[in-house]
Amino acid sequence: MFNQPQAIKSIKSFLNKIICIDRLIITSYIKQCQDLISGDLLDVGCGASPYKKYFKNLNSYTGIDLQNNADIHHNLNEFPYPIKNASTIVSYVPKYWMIYPNL
Repeated sequence: MFNQPQAIKSIKSFLNKIICIDRLIITSYIKQCQDLISGDLLDVGCGASPYKKYFKNLNSYTGIDLQNNADIHHNLNEFPYPIKNASTIVSYVPKYWMIYPNL
């Protein structure tokens, strides 16, 4: 018989492993490209801004997300975003958060 709580626990465990791998890949990529990114950066779906520290040549960093610790608290499905200026826009929102937003 299908055990739904166990299945959800297994999915969460699997996704946590993917998240760790994703973060390593994203961090490595940012470190390689950090000299190319400058000006005013907008991080869409920033979460807790784990990559902010890797951007060295910025005038400003603005994180936008539904989480309370974002610089701008905003539902990312609602346009337009309340942003005045951004010369670079990045988003590292993994597709599994869009598929399983409540995990």
